[in-house]
Amino acid sequence: MSENNKNFMEALAKEIEDKNSESKDVKPKLEDIKKSDDGSPNSFEKETFTRIEKNKISFNPKILGGILVVLLLVVIASYFLFFAPKIKMPDFIGKDINEFTSWATQYEIDRTGVVVSKEYNFEYDKDVIIKQSITPDTKIKKDTKISIVTSDGPDPDELVTFPDIKNMTMDEIQDWIKENKLLKTKVVTEYSTTVEKDMVIKFDLKNISENNFTRGTNLNITVSKGEAPAGQVTIEDFTNKSFEEMKTWASSKKVNLEKTEAYSDTVAVGNVISQDVKSGTAIKQNETIKVIVSKGKAVKIPNLVGYTPTMLEAWSAAPDSKVTIVKKEVYNEAPYGNVIAQSIPPNSAVDQGEVLELTVSLYLPVLQTSSDEWYGLNYMELIAKVDEWNYKGANIHAGPWIQGEYSDTVKKGGILEYVCADVNGNELPGNSQYSRGCERPLPLDAKIGMKVSLGKIEEVEPTVIPTVAKPEVINSDEIYQSNITVFIKTTPGATVTITASNNANEFGTANEVGTAIINIDLSNANYMKIESKLSGYITSYSDMPIPKTKP
Repeated sequence: MSENNKNFMEALAKEIEDKNSESKDVKPKLEDIKKSDDGSPNSFEKETFTRIEKNKISFNPKILGGILVVLLLVVIASYFLFFAPKIKMPDFIGKDINEFTSWATQYEIDRTGVVVSKEYNFEYDKDVIIKQSITPDTKIKKDTKISIVTSDGPDPDELVTFPDIKNMTMDEIQDWIKENKLLKTKVVTEYSTTVEKDMVIKFDLKNISENNFTRGTNLNITVSKGEAPAGQVTIEDFTNKSFEEMKTWASSKKVNLEKTEAYSDTVAVGNVISQDVKSGTAIKQNETIKVIVSKGKAVKIPNLVGYTPTMLEAWSAAPDSKVTIVKKEVYNEAPYGNVIAQSIPPNSAVDQGEVLELTVSLYLPVLQTSSDEWYGLNYMELIAKVDEWNYKGANIHAGPWIQGEYSDTVKKGGILEYVCADVNGNELPGNSQYSRGCERPLPLDAKIGMKVSLGKIEEVEPTVIPTVAKPEVINSDEIYQSNITVFIKTTPGATVTITASNNANEFGTANEVGTAIINIDLSNANYMKIESKLSGYITSYSDMPIPKTKP
């Protein structure tokens, strides 16, 4: 504070103190207030109130003006000290955006107030600042709004005049790329036996016409490096060409080929998909090039399980589904015709024409379409039907488990009654005259019990037990000769077998009168066994002595 201001403030303070002293002189004293004898205010006497007036304080206008000047100076000083902008805005034009970011971080600039945008600019490289909303050297605060515009590089969609590249040299091409700041133009070099060094072999515009060429168009230019050094082979591009053509070339150049096959959606069967040595590359003779040859478009097998007949038909008719489908039908709880298994796993890729075996559901076996359909039929026909079901995936058991009965109307072996049950033997729902529980599709593990006819009662023949009489020797030769004729009486039609103790064994059949004549070697035999068999019944004599006399 200056000396004049100091003197002014001291004079102002003294004047205020003098005014306060005058006011104290006229102030009434406490003892002038009337009190009662005991010192307390008298409540019963008339009270008298005296108005006390203070002297008004007056200020010297000069002094007051000085005070206001001082206060104004304090306010101005405080503003510049605490509130005035202090940060100087630099010139960021032509500088990278990272420089602005670092500066904003250093001075704690409020990022919410900073807006950064981009626009194409041919002059400045990408991410270089080309505009700023605050003029350089302007003082700002931390929360001042700032707008920055950076370059996004040259406009990739801007049309560029396409030159006669085939007649340009390497240097001319590089200058053209640099001058127009082309973004996606690449130049590669390769050896060539037909194009001189630094001249263009080929270029690829990726299906875009030269008139529509832009700065961002993909352009590949191949420039010749001249002929390969002596003793080396310049590789050609066989992509999309026949592998047989490549084999012929490799044989003439003394280059080896290593072939693998792969599927391709775009390259025809037998054509080259790729080669590991690029065209234009020089390799030595007898070196190997790895080649991938197309097997054609793969057939992609989806998860066909659950497909209905309609869905399967639609898939198999599609052009991309050229496989050979073989169906195997089995009984299953899945709806009829639905696919329940496939031989090729889902998501597999296979050759066209590959065999795909599909297991298709026949649903559940149906025994009959009308009530009592099997009544009177031979029970072996039903068993054959069950065997057919079981061959196709079922596990049904059937047999004549119910005791048979004689019948005047159903032939022997015919079905009189049949019952269908579950695997635990519980009869299935449904009831008709001769069949129970067999009206609906059967479980895959069902059981079918049948009662079978024994035929008519009069057709039953009595059991015939063959008889055997004492054997007789009917020839006149000596008993110990080797060929002896034995005469045996038994039941007509019976088969008679003689077994001697010398292990000789012969048999014959009794004629219509019950005579069996058998020639047998009985030499050195002491005993023989005679057995007569008819309709499963057997009568036999064991250890019979050999006859010693002639008849």
